[in-house]
Amino acid sequence: MPTLRDVLVVGGGPVGSTVARELAGQGHDVVQVEEHTQIGQPVQCGGLLTPHLMDDLPFDVDPLVHTRLSKARIYAPDGTLLHLEADELKSVACDRAALDRKLGELAHEAGAEQRLGTKITGAKRTNGHVKARARTVDGDEETFHARLIVGADGAQSRVAKWFDLFEPKQYISLHGAEMTNLDGLDPEGVEMWLGTERAPGFFTYIIPTGEGEGKVEAGVWNAPRPAKHYFEEMFKDPLSKHHLENAETRFTISATIPFGPASKTVQDRVMLVGDAAGQAKPTTGGGIYTGTYCARILAEEAHEALEDDDLGYERLNRYHERWSSTIGRELRIMMRLRHAFLNLSDGDLNDIWERLAQPEVRKILNEHGDIDYVSKLALELLKSQPGLLRYTPKVLKGFFTDLSIDHVPSQAR
Repeated sequence: MPTLRDVLVVGGGPVGSTVARELAGQGHDVVQVEEHTQIGQPVQCGGLLTPHLMDDLPFDVDPLVHTRLSKARIYAPDGTLLHLEADELKSVACDRAALDRKLGELAHEAGAEQRLGTKITGAKRTNGHVKARARTVDGDEETFHARLIVGADGAQSRVAKWFDLFEPKQYISLHGAEMTNLDGLDPEGVEMWLGTERAPGFFTYIIPTGEGEGKVEAGVWNAPRPAKHYFEEMFKDPLSKHHLENAETRFTISATIPFGPASKTVQDRVMLVGDAAGQAKPTTGGGIYTGTYCARILAEEAHEALEDDDLGYERLNRYHERWSSTIGRELRIMMRLRHAFLNLSDGDLNDIWERLAQPEVRKILNEHGDIDYVSKLALELLKSQPGLLRYTPKVLKGFFTDLSIDHVPSQAR
């Protein structure tokens, strides 16, 4: 008889490693499968960590930190500058590859078996468990048998497709590079540019990662040209080119990010988490905090379900109900704000930026700005600038109900 594992985790990113660590640490037989030969490679995001995430990580993140960020310079399409400068830390730029490796190491130390360079090529339920086919980079075939499969395999989740689960509402395409010899950057501040010509449906940005170093990226949605085109245009844009005239590429970055939290993330013996479940933030594209938050909820519910030998939909759906009613509400608010953003013209953005640049409004942004939890900031802004309501009539249904979550939600039931 083939070996029946308790859990097959598909994906070696921070979210998959969190699930593997938590479940292996509770004594379950866990195998974690990653298609790349190294955890952390290739690098696929900007590597921003927020204070909420740093508090949650099971190790000291300071050795991985490149820069500490408390400022932002955000430009409207016409060049109007919104300059934010908070008194407290808002995020850090870290060594993303090292972060992934560290979380992978902790999963291994907790007892999870890790199979790198191994791609799951198909999976189905059979005879009371899940059967998954795999192929290694050397072309060898293998079959895994598990009581439970967890899809932590990102934006193009194959686990989701095989079990007819989540299909994202939108995909953001990112292209950029880790670069050196950047000029004129504030090491404590992110630079961002908006506009339909610069980055349709999203924005371009630079995250400083050291003296003269940073991640330079363009994100687009429903754009007439690939993200790489808009990245290259940053070198010509009068608002950004002065940073890039002497820049040299260290390595390139490409990624796809799904937006829109899933309405269903479990089936019998199947669970989705992270980008595979649409748990990335629709306002910024970040998904490490939200994904690992949900991964811990998943591990709690999966542990109890494994102990009770009840891995049916009704039992596993407790995970979906918990994350959807906590962090999921915040993601829904962000998705409504994103819909509002997509309905704005460049002229609308210019007008909004004039309002936001007023000293009293910038004070609200500096005090209440939190890229993990935008609900409180949204409410404070609408109180201060009720004129902003005219830009959001199509997305207000249910908006204020979800705004009742104005605090960091607990994972407790």
